[in-house]
Amino acid sequence: MEHLNGILLNDISDHFPIFTITEHELQNCLPKTPKIDDCITRIITKKSLEAFCCKIKNCDWQSTLSKNDPTESYTAFFKDFFELYDKFFPMKKYKSKRSNNLWITKGLKQLSKTKEVLYRKFIKNPSQKNERDYKIYRNKLNHLIRIVKKNYYSKRLDQAENDIKSTWNTINELLGRKKSKTRLPVSFLNNNNEEVCDSKLIANDFNDYFVNIGPNLAKKFNQDSDGFYKFLEGSYNDSMFLYDTSHDEVHKVIDKMASKSSCGIDEISSKVIKCVAPYISVPLSYIFNLTFATGKIPDDLKIAIVTPVYKASEENIYSNYRPISVLPCFLKYLKSLCIKDL
Repeated sequence: MEHLNGILLNDISDHFPIFTITEHELQNCLPKTPKIDDCITRIITKKSLEAFCCKIKNCDWQSTLSKNDPTESYTAFFKDFFELYDKFFPMKKYKSKRSNNLWITKGLKQLSKTKEVLYRKFIKNPSQKNERDYKIYRNKLNHLIRIVKKNYYSKRLDQAENDIKSTWNTINELLGRKKSKTRLPVSFLNNNNEEVCDSKLIANDFNDYFVNIGPNLAKKFNQDSDGFYKFLEGSYNDSMFLYDTSHDEVHKVIDKMASKSSCGIDEISSKVIKCVAPYISVPLSYIFNLTFATGKIPDDLKIAIVTPVYKASEENIYSNYRPISVLPCFLKYLKSLCIKDL
């Protein structure tokens, strides 16, 4: 078996890196790890967003406004909306090239290459002049790197003033603290202490556990107690009234909502909805008013993406996870209008 060995001339450490290349195939010997660099997402650019806004602005919502059932009306609205949404923001696969050191500029990269050239020149010809040139250049570059890094994070902290979350994100990034992206284990133990490996069975078991947390807790309380009736006397049938909303009010509710990168089961970004809020507030107000009048929420708005988040202890036990739900944006706007009338 032939080998190719060598030494890399690099000053990343006190010793030169040593490498070896062999013809032996190690593919079957090494464990397969999933690729996490490839991402599938909707690419939203300024140009595509402007084109989408122009198209939505001229959209005819007659199919939505002609329905008298909130589910049918929302289904017609979402069909017209998502058809354009998917056209202008299609799903694309891309390779993440995001660097953790965002403060490194193109100028610093070019200066680092020059430093490498001086270093190789010094190693191949270790004269006093080459050594002096290399060390002077290296020290000046290191000083410049410290200044650029300090200025970058100082600006980030100034921009995050009065924002605790952004401040701590910057501090953790500066200290090299990364969020642990723990993957779910390949198997779990069910209630019978049996190992479950099938992904669908695991999902169903998680669902059963999450939906029964409330009933299981209720069983632990004394059923003979008076309950909430003891503290709520009388009947108040008219204690709440939902007034009809308007397209102006819906527009304001959308603008007040914080923009988030997470999407619900409908794959709609709240950032895009904010841009087209003036053009979709009329059909949305109609759908919301139908919901208030009938007391029925559109079926598609009742579906959430539930992600189990690990808490502590053993990773293959369902009870050691808590659910995080991501709801459709349109349901959040409806919820906000309901809270207003409470």
